[in-house]
This record gives sequence, C-alpha cells and structure tokens, in this order.
Amino acid sequence: MESMQEMEARWKKEREELTAFLKELGVNYPECGYHVGEGWKPHVEVALRKVAKIAKEAGLEWNLSQVKQKFCQLRIYYHVETPGVTRENHDSLTNPWIWEENHPLHHVYQEIEAAVSEAEYACDQTCEQCPNPAKPGAASGSKLCEACNAAWKKAYQEKYGEDPDAL
Repeated sequence: MESMQEMEARWKKEREELTAFLKELGVNYPECGYHVGEGWKPHVEVALRKVAKIAKEAGLEWNLSQVKQKFCQLRIYYHVETPGVTRENHDSLTNPWIWEENHPLHHVYQEIEAAVSEAEYACDQTCEQCPNPAKPGAASGSKLCEACNAAWKKAYQEKYGEDPDAL
C-alpha cells in the first residue's frame, strides 16, 4: 500500500506533468480542478488539443475551468473569449447568442463542442482507471471495467468489512 509521502509525491508529479501539458496548450491549470482517471486521460488530452488548435486557428482565447467525472460521465468546463464581449458588457460569460447560426463564429463553436462531445462519448465507453470497455460500477459512483470494479469491491470490503453491493 502506498504511504502518504509516496501519494503526495505522485500527486505532485502528476500536477507538474498536467500543468506542463496545459501550458503547452496555452491555458492555466483550471481553478476548479482537473481530475480524471488514467483510462480517460487520453480522450481528454485529445479533446483539449483539438480545442486549443481550433481556438488558435480562429484567433480566439480560451480557458479551462474544470475537468472531472460527474455522475459517471466526463465533464469539461471551458470558456471561449468572444471578441467584443466582456464581463462589463454582457450578463452571461457563456454568451448563448454566440451559438446562433447567423454569428460569424458559429462554426468555430460547433467544432469546439464536437471535440468535447467526442471525448465525452469515448469516456462513456471506457473504464476510468484503464483503457478497457466499461459500464457504471455498482455503488462506486464510477465507470469501471469488470476487473477494476472487482478490485474496487475487494478493496472496499477489506477496508470497511462489508460488501458494497449489499448497501
């Protein structure tokens, strides 16, 4: 079992690697956090690289607010800076009018949403902890393959002395 010092060292290394990856994309570490399992990381990285490329080609700034698993699904929260729209002159930073078909940047926003949607779909089919196919795990609140779900159940039973399926 991993000691607290080993865990903290691993977390620090992972944070440094993630920060370097995000810096390469031109965004900062999200203020609300970034946490997905190893199985989902490749899908998220592909999506974020696509978003960065699309935004750069369109001359738009963007930032990442949060990346996480919620209700067994990937969530990527981001904001694309819209030219001429600031906090002072618009009520909503999400700028819903931007998504209207007649806006000149509509196709750009559609491409960005498609990149995020592709990652969401891929993660919906994948174990959070490994690249194997998965479905939501019983009582775990996670999307795990059979092997990872069995390992989680075993660890839970060892730690708490009860079967998570019996809850």
